[in-house]
Amino acid sequence: MQRLRLSLLSQLAKQAHFVPAVSPLPGICQLAAPTLCAVTAVLPPTSSEARPVTNCISLRSFAAEPCRIEDPQSAAEALFKASDEHVPSLYQPATFPFFARAYYVGNSINLSQLTKRAHKLGYHTYVGKGMVLICAAANTKGKLAEDGTVTGLPLETYVAAYKYGSVVIFNGREREKEVLKLCQEFCTEPTKQNYTEEFPIIIQPDISAPNNLTPERIILRQLEFSNIRTLSHVLGQSVALDRYAEVAERMLSNFMHMNSTMKRRGDFKDVKKSKLLSLVAENNMILTDIIAKLGLQERFDIAWKSNQHNEVYEHLREELEIEERFSIVQTKLELVQDNLKYFLEIMQNNKSVLLEWLIIALISAEIALGVFEITTRV
Repeated sequence: MQRLRLSLLSQLAKQAHFVPAVSPLPGICQLAAPTLCAVTAVLPPTSSEARPVTNCISLRSFAAEPCRIEDPQSAAEALFKASDEHVPSLYQPATFPFFARAYYVGNSINLSQLTKRAHKLGYHTYVGKGMVLICAAANTKGKLAEDGTVTGLPLETYVAAYKYGSVVIFNGREREKEVLKLCQEFCTEPTKQNYTEEFPIIIQPDISAPNNLTPERIILRQLEFSNIRTLSHVLGQSVALDRYAEVAERMLSNFMHMNSTMKRRGDFKDVKKSKLLSLVAENNMILTDIIAKLGLQERFDIAWKSNQHNEVYEHLREELEIEERFSIVQTKLELVQDNLKYFLEIMQNNKSVLLEWLIIALISAEIALGVFEITTRV
């Protein structure tokens, strides 16, 4: 059966005119994602006019060298080699699945130094407000710019690094460790614990709508500049929120230990004021970072201007439960703040009592001196 299909396709290829998707050279089909090989065959004139039959087939998921089709038989074999298990349908849609993975690498990232290093490596970059977007491929033809929304971008490895410490990698695969290490070189106060977040993305050029959103994945018609910005914005916030949630949980655990100690002993002599003041500063910094650096309560300009990207933005925020998790972190921080006020008020009261006793002692000493002077004069 396979030999019969191969023979039939070979005969069609003899009458076909192969149109390259990108390359203008005759006989060359560019096999680079997300470009598709478009094969247009003009059937024998059985009716009043010829009917073109077009099929889009993806043979590779990564950029590759152009493949020269020297004869119709090799063209037919190339189409069947797209699958090792079965002969693919001529009308099988082309899909390009990959993961968008977010990492929290440190307290902050030096974006200017990272951009300079990327330029030395020959990568294309886009510098935005509090972030830098890098295409980690020196041979990419697409540049990162606002007009990428119209033309689409090649399926390469893209890295979005944020000043607050998050790194989002698109289509990393075997280069993921390499680009992650590059970003870690320019982060301050690197984290010992790994904070990660991921979401599956599928590029499917034949879908009618610009995107298809499901709880398990996001399907896009093409990889756009604005799509990368939107997805990385939400994933970066999500993974950073994980880190702040862990810090808030640790602070709350410390106060639970203090409360249990005070319940057992009846005092908190082991609690130092310097430690409480340190916790006050850390609590304030977390709340400030979440609101100011992450911008969880600020509008995202790309989603604000485009309904298409707003759907992706709101869908991903809902799937990752950004609002619910922020509310939980905020509740924990409020509990920590209440405990801090409680312990500091107790310390202040103890200090006031001590001062009162010192004042009483000084007054008593003054009275004793006065009585002593009177008795000596007599």
